[in-house]
Amino acid sequence: MAKKQEKIVVIIPAHNEADTIGMLLRSLQLLKHDGVIHEIITVDDGSTDNTGKIARDYGAEVVRLPRNSGKTFTAYTGLKEAEKIKATIVVTLDGDLAPVRREQIEKLVKPVLERQCDMSIGNVREGFYRALSGQRAIRVSALRNIPERVVDYYAGVKNGKMRRRVGFGLENALNRGIQNTFWVDTWFETFRRHAERFNESAELEMEIPSILAKRLRKASETVKKHKQEEAQARKRKRRRK
Repeated sequence: MAKKQEKIVVIIPAHNEADTIGMLLRSLQLLKHDGVIHEIITVDDGSTDNTGKIARDYGAEVVRLPRNSGKTFTAYTGLKEAEKIKATIVVTLDGDLAPVRREQIEKLVKPVLERQCDMSIGNVREGFYRALSGQRAIRVSALRNIPERVVDYYAGVKNGKMRRRVGFGLENALNRGIQNTFWVDTWFETFRRHAERFNESAELEMEIPSILAKRLRKASETVKKHKQEEAQARKRKRRRK
C-alpha cells in the first residue's frame, strides 16, 4: 500500500501499558512486514512498569521521557522523532488500542496518501467524540505549517518544551492548525472493549496465541472487577441520599 516515495511512521504515546501494548505492536509489526507502514515509534511517558522494555522487545523504536508528562507532550515528542527519521506521513494511535487490522490502517492512511487531505481522523467503536480522537494520519509537511502560537495556546508546548499540561491539547492544536481534514470510519477498539468481547465469547481464544489469551483473560477479569466496584459505589451513593 505504501508508495515508495512515502515513509509512513506510526507513533504510540504510552503510559503504563505493559499489559496490552505488546499485542498492539505485534499487529503493527505484521503491517510493517507487509509494507503498509515503515517504522514504529513508542514514546514511553515515564512509565513505572515495563512498557518501554516490552515495546523494544516487539521491535519498536522507544523514546523514554524521564517523568510522566501527559499524552499531549508525549505525542508531540513522537511527532518530532518521526520528523528526524524523515517521515512523510505519521499515524498516531493510542497505547490502549486492541490489535489493529490492515484494513483499518489502510483506510485511515489512504486519503492522506492520495493527497485528498492533510489529515484524516479515525473513530473508536466506543463512540468517543471524534474531534478529540487520537487515531490520525497526518502529512508531515502540514504539521510544519501549524503556527507556533497555535501549538503553544492549545497544546501548552513552546520551543519544544512543555509549559503546561493540557487535556486533548495536541488534538485541539491539530484541529485548529490543519484545515484540510477527512473523517474516516475505522472502528478501532480499545483493549478494554476487546477484553469484554473476549469474556463474552470463549471462541476468541481459538483465534489468538495462548499467551495473548492469558492476558485477555486477565484484562477481562479486571474489567469485570471495575464494573462491580462502580455498581457498588452507585448503590452506596443512592443509600446516602
